[in-house]
Amino acid sequence: MSSALISSVRSLSDTLQKRKQSTTIFLTMGDNPHHEHLVKELAEMLKPVFENSPQAIYLYLDDEHKTCNQKFADMLGYSSIDEWIANPTPVSDVSEEDRDKVINAYGDASESFKASQVLAKFVKKDGSQSQSEIIMVPIPYKNEVFVLHLITENKHLPDL
Repeated sequence: MSSALISSVRSLSDTLQKRKQSTTIFLTMGDNPHHEHLVKELAEMLKPVFENSPQAIYLYLDDEHKTCNQKFADMLGYSSIDEWIANPTPVSDVSEEDRDKVINAYGDASESFKASQVLAKFVKKDGSQSQSEIIMVPIPYKNEVFVLHLITENKHLPDL
């Protein structure tokens, strides 16, 4: 995602917040088979990490081009990795109150190549939430910048 586009999204978000309006903006790169191929290649390269890490992990380029390990799918209550990948709006897996900071950290990683660490609540399929530590690391690969998310679930929070 270009820096101008990220700046525009942040500006729009700031404007809406000042007006006390709320909206969710989803930007995708469309159905690009090249990006799908890149996700698969990079996931294969990272397979030892995905399979052996004690952390839940997902690799993200955009809403359509992403993958995760089974620990992440399980953490959110998905029956499989493919079920999570099919989710067209993965940002909905993050609580509304924490979305901005997660989106900003993603922007820092993908735009400025700055790794970051944030605390955020994930919303599971059943509606329950869990506080988690997310480490985001930029992964440049074949002219794209993916962001690897390493998640440590801290505790289960009561249902909303």
